[in-house]
Amino acid sequence: MSHVFSSVKFTPYNKFLYLPSFVRFHAMQSIITFLPLAILTSIFSAMGSAFFFAGGMIFVGISWLLGLVTFILWLILMVKAYKGEMYKLPIAGEIAENQV
Repeated sequence: MSHVFSSVKFTPYNKFLYLPSFVRFHAMQSIITFLPLAILTSIFSAMGSAFFFAGGMIFVGISWLLGLVTFILWLILMVKAYKGEMYKLPIAGEIAENQV
């Protein structure tokens, strides 16, 4: 009985291995796009906190703009994937296509 329940628990993971290339492409493109953006946003936010009184508001502003760009890009890519379009970003799309 426990074997049945343990295999049910891992079913979503097993299905991920057999996803169509369309889904794998969008997942890879998302990782390649948003991981560097998250790292850059964190760096600029930390620099803004560290140099708050010495012009650090510039870093906070850049961090805020990167967050806004990330959100808008996330919405666009999510809608394109939902509609079934193979939308490639200029750099990340090429890398993701080669990985898949």
